[in-house]
Order: sequence, then structure tokens, then C-alpha cells
Amino acid sequence: MGIRDKKIIEWFISGDSGISSQTLCACLYGILPQKKYKYHPGDPSDFGRCKRFLDLLSPEDKETVFREAAKISCEWKALIERWDILERMYNEHNRNMFKQMQEIIKGARKPHT
Repeated sequence: MGIRDKKIIEWFISGDSGISSQTLCACLYGILPQKKYKYHPGDPSDFGRCKRFLDLLSPEDKETVFREAAKISCEWKALIERWDILERMYNEHNRNMFKQMQEIIKGARKPHT
């Protein structure tokens, strides 16, 4: 077992994971998420769990995870496209982050003409 995998196992059993961060973990390992594991982060707490998982990864692994997660749903794709902005908001404890996330998710669900 490599160092990365050991860190991921430690993260997983630490209790600092949720369905959205577990979805990202499944994407890293090429595991097609089951229906219950297709949820995107819906609030800053979910985002934080995803961020802390991604912080364990190399830039190449993070890119792989984002590429695979963007295939899961329009919501995931939209959030990933704006991940840098959301991460900055998260790090700054921006109180508008929840609203921003909801706007991104809602916008992703609108039919595009």
C-alpha cells in the first residue's frame, strides 16, 4: 500500500467523510458510484469534507477526480467548474458561500437553450 492510499484510508475511517466526498474517492479509484454516491456537495460543510479529501491528492490525482466527477451530473460539473472560487470562499469563511453554491446548483439544473 502506498502513502497516498494509507492517507486516504486514514481519512475515510476518521469520520470526516460524507457521501459527496466518498463520491470523489470512488472517482479516484475508478469505481462507478452507486446511485446513493452520486450526490454533490450541497453546503459549505459538505464542500469542506470534499476539499479535505482533495488536499490529500497530487495535482494529477485531483485532475482525474474532477474529470470523472464532472461526468456524474450537471451539478457536479458546474461545481467543479467553479471549484477555485468556492474554495477561496471556503478558506475565507465567506458567509455567502451557501448561497453561491445553491445558485451554481440551481443554474446547472436549468435547461439550456
